[in-house]
Amino acid sequence: MSDQPPGTARAAVAVWYALAVFGVVNVAYLWVRRAALEEAAAREGFDTGAVTTLLVQLTAVAVVFGAGYVAFGRMLRLGRSWARRALTGVALLHVLWLLLSGSASANLVVVLLIAVGTALTWLRGTAEWVGQH
Repeated sequence: MSDQPPGTARAAVAVWYALAVFGVVNVAYLWVRRAALEEAAAREGFDTGAVTTLLVQLTAVAVVFGAGYVAFGRMLRLGRSWARRALTGVALLHVLWLLLSGSASANLVVVLLIAVGTALTWLRGTAEWVGQH
């Protein structure tokens, strides 16, 4: 029994970590662009205060999903078989949130990363490795 995970498991963990980082960087970029977003909201007749509210909500979502991906990705790296189900659950909730918020098409990169991470998490090499631990 090897202490090192196979390439599929390492790649899965890397994708989950990348997804967490991407979410945080994406929301940080929106905060940097806050003034421009407020100007656009004002031009369209929307309440500019809603921009801050939306950014706070998006930040909370990015942190929660990112924390899930990092924590469960770490557990997958350690060979915990339940982490595959946990990651899949977090990913499904994330996709559901994207669909319900109407932002799934705008977050194509996120959806693709979720698909790749899930596939790698359930590939035979990863499954066999976590089955040994």
